[in-house]
Amino acid sequence: MLLPYSMLFLTTLLMSTLMALSATHWIFLWLSLELNMLSFIAIMHQNQKTQTTEATVKYFVIQAVGSILFLTTGISTQMLTPHPLLPPALIMLSIFMKMGAAPFHFWFPPVASSLNWNTLLILSTWQKLAPLGVLSAAMKWSAPHIPLIIAAASALAGGLGGIGQTQLRPIIAFSSIGHLGWMIALTYVNPSAMIAYFIVYVFLITPLLLVLKTINISSILNNKMLISNKEFMMMAILLLSIGGVPPFSGFILKWMSIQILTGFISPVMLAILILGSLLSLYFYLNILFSTLSITPTTPKSKTTTLTPALTSYTLTSLFFMDFLIMLM
Repeated sequence: MLLPYSMLFLTTLLMSTLMALSATHWIFLWLSLELNMLSFIAIMHQNQKTQTTEATVKYFVIQAVGSILFLTTGISTQMLTPHPLLPPALIMLSIFMKMGAAPFHFWFPPVASSLNWNTLLILSTWQKLAPLGVLSAAMKWSAPHIPLIIAAASALAGGLGGIGQTQLRPIIAFSSIGHLGWMIALTYVNPSAMIAYFIVYVFLITPLLLVLKTINISSILNNKMLISNKEFMMMAILLLSIGGVPPFSGFILKWMSIQILTGFISPVMLAILILGSLLSLYFYLNILFSTLSITPTTPKSKTTTLTPALTSYTLTSLFFMDFLIMLM
């Protein structure tokens, strides 16, 4: 349920991201990121539960540390004459911390596990847009090995962290970290390809989280939830697509990304990215096979089923992603 001030903070969240992407000075950029942080904290705190409050504090602390590092780097650059590669490297580290890339990803799964599905969707998608834009600009003046190491570490951490998880929200969080590794690597090689990857990821994760919200399953061990065949097929298509199983659009996206990255990064880095995707595919399939143990039912015997609008949106998203990938 939206509170009266929800639209206000959703608007400031939207505007702050656009301001950060269009900023031409580091102070204006820092102010935009701070406004974005405060707006999202207000959205997080709508659900005033103990776990949500704890997640809000964790998010605030890590974002504040990243902002302090960003601000300190900007001030020192104006007052001192440091090494030419040091300020962009420190700015990138602050951005990696804010977006939850490895090895600064320790806060992301605990925060995600305490959020509702709508807020988790914003955290996994929109909240990464401004940091990726800043990262794309900072890479022009920084040493290339830093983002590539972070990209490989994120893909590997996302794959390894999701193995053994039974709660769906942490699984989605580790999945987001794994895909973030690919986005960071593409940002170094081809920012336009990163934008296409991000758009396809948004169009995949959005209907998946909406389906999980509709089914109301929080754990893969919950085998008492009734699920219709239509819901199962929809979730299976989305999980296989986001996992990169051929011939779905997620596989075509990974294949195109590998072709773009080949020749620009070392084979070891590329192998780590692929290994992280294979590990992520394992827990995607684990969710799918666990869902098979749930008792199927017809939509008439269920109180919550997929709405026609959600079904149409999912199918439209899949067709749009295929068309977008063909344009890459």
